[in-house]
This record gives sequence, C-alpha cells and structure tokens, in this order.
Amino acid sequence: MKTMSNARTFLTWATVSFVTCTATATAMGLTKLRRVSAMDCVASTYDERVVNYSEGVILDIDGAGVFCPFNDEYGVFDKSQVANLDVYVYDGDSNSRIRATTCASYATTLGSTCGTYDQTTDADAGGNYVLNPGLGGWSNASYFGYLHVVPYGTTPYQVFKGYKAYD
Repeated sequence: MKTMSNARTFLTWATVSFVTCTATATAMGLTKLRRVSAMDCVASTYDERVVNYSEGVILDIDGAGVFCPFNDEYGVFDKSQVANLDVYVYDGDSNSRIRATTCASYATTLGSTCGTYDQTTDADAGGNYVLNPGLGGWSNASYFGYLHVVPYGTTPYQVFKGYKAYD
C-alpha cells in the first residue's frame, strides 16, 4: 500500500512539474524557436569571395548570395508555424545593401516562389542589422522552404550571420 501511495505522490509531482514548466516556457515565449547559422547555408556561386568565415558568410560579389534551408519538423515546428523571422547581417558599406527573403522550391515541378524582401538601405553602413522579410514564400507547407540572402551594390564587406525563426 505504501508503494502505491509513493507512486501516486510521484505522479502528482511529475504532472504538476510538467504543467508548471510548460506554463513558464509559454509565458516566457519559449514555445518554438529555430536558430540557423550561416555556416549551414550554400553559396549561389563558387567564387572564392563568398566564403564561410568565423563571423558568418562574407558576401563580396554583387548579386551572389546564399541559400539557407528551413527544415520542417512536422508535428514539432514547420515553416507554416513561423510567425517571426530575424535575419542577422552586417552592412559594411553605404553604397550597398543586403537583402533577405523567404522562398520555397516546388515539390513536383521545377521552379520556386519567394515572399517580400527586407533590406538595409544605402544609409545603413558599418553596423549590425536585423532584417524581417515577409513570410509569404513559406505559405505552402508542401514546398521546400529556404531563406535567400543576397548583397547588392559594391559590397566591399557584407556579412550574413544566420537567422532565427520562432512562433
């Protein structure tokens, strides 16, 4: 009888602890989060001026960017559940911009679709920025989602560091 009572006490404690931890995590906004390093991305060119570096991916060619996957985890966290997207970049020149958008490759045909871009401006230079591109490129759950980050202008020193997606 004592064993049954101990088991019931433990089960009650475990249930209360789980509910408390879940409620605390939800209240703190820690429900679903994915951080992706720029090192997980693929360059759109084989030029040596687009390189992985300790700071991120250095983009030194006008129009040559990187593609970063968003790997869906069905039932856990997929792109249709993303409500916020923060893209971390460094803009090193007032004559250049760095842009980011969400895109997806079609599953059964060739082609892709993208959402709206967010970008630094010509006035942004020598600083770290967080871009928030539109999520329209990830609207179809059956497509393969990715983030496209690309520099425009003279690009002496543009750096893509990574992104954070969360609900």
